[in-house]
This record gives sequence, C-alpha cells and structure tokens, in this order.
Amino acid sequence: MVPSASISSELLSARCRRSNCDLQEAKSPESPSEKKRQLFWRNVVKQFNFTDQSERELLLSLTSGICWMQMRVLPKDFVQRHREIYYLISTPEYERSGAIGRDVTRTFSIFERSHQHQLAAQQSALFRVLNAIAEAEDGYCQGMNFIAALFLVEGLSEADAYALFLYMLKKRHLAGIYHRSSTFLDEYLHHFDLMFIRDLPKLRAHLLTQGFAIPMYGIEWFTTLFSLSTKTDLACAIFDLFFVGVQDIFLRAGLAILKLLEAKLMCMTFEDFLREFKPLVRELDPYQVILQALALRPNHKMHREDTTAHVSREHLIRTMGAVAPSCSDSGSSSSENSSADGDEESVSVGGFGLHRTLPPEIAEAVRSGNGSLVRHLWEAHVIRRHHSATAGVVLANEILHFAIWYGRVSIACLAIDRCNADVDNKDDTGLTPLHFSVVRNQPDMVRLLLARGARMQGTSMRKLSPLELAHRWKRRDTTAARLVLEKEEVCLYCNTKFDVLALETAVCGHSPMSES
Repeated sequence: MVPSASISSELLSARCRRSNCDLQEAKSPESPSEKKRQLFWRNVVKQFNFTDQSERELLLSLTSGICWMQMRVLPKDFVQRHREIYYLISTPEYERSGAIGRDVTRTFSIFERSHQHQLAAQQSALFRVLNAIAEAEDGYCQGMNFIAALFLVEGLSEADAYALFLYMLKKRHLAGIYHRSSTFLDEYLHHFDLMFIRDLPKLRAHLLTQGFAIPMYGIEWFTTLFSLSTKTDLACAIFDLFFVGVQDIFLRAGLAILKLLEAKLMCMTFEDFLREFKPLVRELDPYQVILQALALRPNHKMHREDTTAHVSREHLIRTMGAVAPSCSDSGSSSSENSSADGDEESVSVGGFGLHRTLPPEIAEAVRSGNGSLVRHLWEAHVIRRHHSATAGVVLANEILHFAIWYGRVSIACLAIDRCNADVDNKDDTGLTPLHFSVVRNQPDMVRLLLARGARMQGTSMRKLSPLELAHRWKRRDTTAARLVLEKEEVCLYCNTKFDVLALETAVCGHSPMSES
C-alpha cells in the first residue's frame, strides 16, 4: 500500500478525473443533492490510502450522507436551547446591526447555488442570523457573514444556522479568531507557518522573498473558513471533515491549496500574486484539495488535539479571564464587565458571565425588577411560538439567570413558579443556577433555589459542587452564599428579608395557602 503522504500530483489528477465522471451521475435532475455528497465521500474513501485508521473511520461516517444538524457531536441540549434563543434575540436593533446590514448586501454573490430571485429573502435571513450571533457573542467581524451565508445556502433554517455557528464558536473553540486582540489568530497563523515550513519549505521561502506573507491570504482563509475563497462544494467538504472531527482540517486544507498550486506559485512575482492568486484558489477541484489535505499530516506539535482547541486553552490561560473585545466593539463595556452593584470586575472566567440571550425589553424588565412586565413578555413570547412548552422553559431559564445576576429574588420566584424554569438547568458551560448564585454571592437566591429543590450535588464528578465552588472561588467574597449552603450557621428561612409566602403572594399573584 502506498503511504498517503506520498500521493503524487499525477495520481491525484487521474483519480479526480475518474471521480468527476462518477459525480456526473449525481448531477442529473432526478438525483438529490444528498446523493451528490454521498458519492463525493464514497469516492474519497475508495481512492485514498489511509495510514490513520481512526481518520478512515471518520470519513466512512460521511459515506451515507451527512446532515450537519443531526451529527452525533452536536449537543442536543445546546442546540435546542439556542434554537429558541434565536427567536428571542434575532430581530431587535443592536449596536452592530448597521455594520451587519452593510455586509449582508454584498455576501451572496459569491455562492454558486444562490439565486437572484431568492436574494432579498436570503439577505433578510442572513441579517437576522448575524444579528443574533453578534448579540450572543458580543461582537461581529467580517468573515462571519460568509460562513452563516453558506449554512443558509446549504438549506439550514435560520435557527439551525445560528445554533450551528454558535456551536462552532463556543464548543469547537473558534470564537477567538474573531477577537479584536487578534492574539488567537496570530498564534493560529504561527502554527500554520510551522506546518508550511515542514511541508513546503521552498515555496514558503519564495513567497516570503516576493513579499507575499501568510496574513495576506491566511486571514481571509481562516476568518471565513474557506467559505469565501473556494468553491461551495469544497467549503462544504471542509466543514464536513471539521464536524466529524478530522484533526486540523482547516490548516491542512490551506496547505493542500498551496501544495496543489506550488508549481505555478514558484514562477510568480508579487504582482502576479495580487492579480492571480485568488482566482487560482477558487478554481481548484474539491477532490484534489480534499485528497491532498488528507495526505498532509496534522500539526506535529499537537497530540491528537485540534490546534484550535490548544490555542484557545493557551489564550485563556494567558488572559486569565480578561474579556477580549471583539472586532466591532466600539469601546462600550461588555455586560460581562459589570455586576449588579456596579463594580468593574470581570466574571467571565470559565463562563461566569451574564448571558447575552434576552432581548433588551425583557432584560431591562428583569434588571428593574418589573415582575408584571416580565410575566407579560414571557406569555407573549410563548404565544408567538405557538404555545411551545420548550420555548417557555428556555425563556424562563434565561430569565432566572438574569434574575440571579441582578439579585432579583422576586423575578427568580416568578421564573420558577409561574414560567417553569428548571432550578437545575445547566448553561453552556455546565453551570447551574446554584453555581451562579454562589459566584454572585446571593444568599437569598441560594435560599430560594434550595427551597425549590435545587440539587446540592451535581451529576458529574468532574464538576465542582456549588459548596466546593464557594470554598474555592477567589475572585469575589462568597461567604454569605457559602453559609447558606452549609446549613449550619444560617437556615433556609431565617433571613427576614426572604419571605417565601410574601414573594408568592406579591409576584405570582396568589397565596399558596388559599389553594389548599
């Protein structure tokens, strides 16, 4: 068997010609696009000589077709929660909505499968998806628009496109690419450069001699994840491999492009690069790029870990929780930088931050403690979502989170008792309301949650219990919350400020005694 890394350009070309003939079958009008994707991956598996058996297994999972929203790697709770959050935050006007609107108008023209008669609807959908992403992530950068547009062109619903994009940012460690500080992207490009030196040293030296540095093309490649620079089929294939877990596929795809163009690039000057490089990249055959990318080794400095995960962790360790503003941040403070009592501390370490999941009207109603307005807005949303129980619970859980942040016990009572918030619901970082009450040092909130049945011990041994967190948290005093959790120095109902009966009568509109 020929080692994968030794595939010659002639063999690649021959194989690609055969596979392109096979692919014509899938392009017939009666064949669905799904069959085309299946044939693509079946041909890749059939043609490629794998030296890594685990990678072969990953590609075999693609041969029966892939639906991005049905992948096993997608956390179901995460997707369900953010699908519903999308309907909450996608339409209001935010600080970055104007910049997003300008980018949306020049996005879809690059996609082969985008049709003019659908343009207005596609642009409106893309605006809402990006509007929600920018609000949830507290930032927006050019490049995001092409990724979100690709998801929509490939048939994802708006809510699914939002949830999938957020999964990539939060769970697959790509959010750092879009931070204004650029340290994440700089380090990622450094790892790309190390692989470039390893695999294509002569080409790298020639490009540097001509003044064609990596950032001149790498920034576009890695901020758009090839959705702008390549054919749509190739961009989708790269995402397929990323979603199933092929290590360093973005870095390997970039090197594969350079490898396939090496002969031409070695003869080019700086002016040639400026004029011809992008068209050459866009014309590359998807089969050739994918086969060559698989033939290249992952980052040798990683041990079975994607470079994005490594860089993300190192970046977090270095910054120690400092909030990195995003590209489009105009200097306004992040909501994660302010607390209920107006201090300036950042509590974003490990996810200890205010969610950005409520539209401004509901968020302000919670902050001001306006229970009647919160309840009215919750009911109105449930009606708009066709009385969906899931929609009601997701919104209630977000209201509870905001109530804890602002120390509004009455609103928390409303969220739990009237809106069915889950007192043990875990957010994207695995925190429960009790955990969050501890880091906010809210003893009355701890009392309420315990009285409503919140669990003191988590279901995972890897996570700190709320009490353990109270003992270990060093960034803020947690004594008051800790004493309640210990149940030795303060009992659940000792605090005269916390009157369960009064809260339920005033906020929930009834007395529990009157129902008995």
